[in-house]
Amino acid sequence: MKLVSPDKEYLNSYLEAYREGFCVDGCYDTADEIAEDFNEHVLHITDFRTEWPDDEEHYDVPYERFWLIDDDRKFVGTIVIRYTLNDFHEKYSGHINCNIRPSMRGKKIGNQALELALLKAKSNFLKQVLVSCEETNSPAIRIIEKNGGELVEKVTPDWAPGTVICRYMISL
Repeated sequence: MKLVSPDKEYLNSYLEAYREGFCVDGCYDTADEIAEDFNEHVLHITDFRTEWPDDEEHYDVPYERFWLIDDDRKFVGTIVIRYTLNDFHEKYSGHINCNIRPSMRGKKIGNQALELALLKAKSNFLKQVLVSCEETNSPAIRIIEKNGGELVEKVTPDWAPGTVICRYMISL
């Protein structure tokens, strides 16, 4: 398993993932749109200064997006690492976001993904990272705790009453 920058070499398996229900950043692009203009899609998902359709300012922090590629050279998921946090990310999402394609969930890939993300964060001089997940996502909680995550607090976002987000700190 490895992390790479989005690359056309993995386009076919990326499109397969989209067709099975995987998406990034609100699913603004369909698989057909991505196939039609892959370079534009990559710009959209990798440039943190991109203007979002809903003008949400909470995306405006420096980050890198990586694709998780398995040993068969297939797209497995994405990792986003934010190097600084604004108020929104500090409260709700944290430094690292892992998103595994539906057909690969439940195959113990999430732990490998987080381990790779933590190594990348450490190599970029982060000393600790905030990682969040929903309280109902017990696989994510196990993965975060297995990687040293200590629960900081639980919060409920204004936009999703009834949803509880668990915020964990991991020292690197």
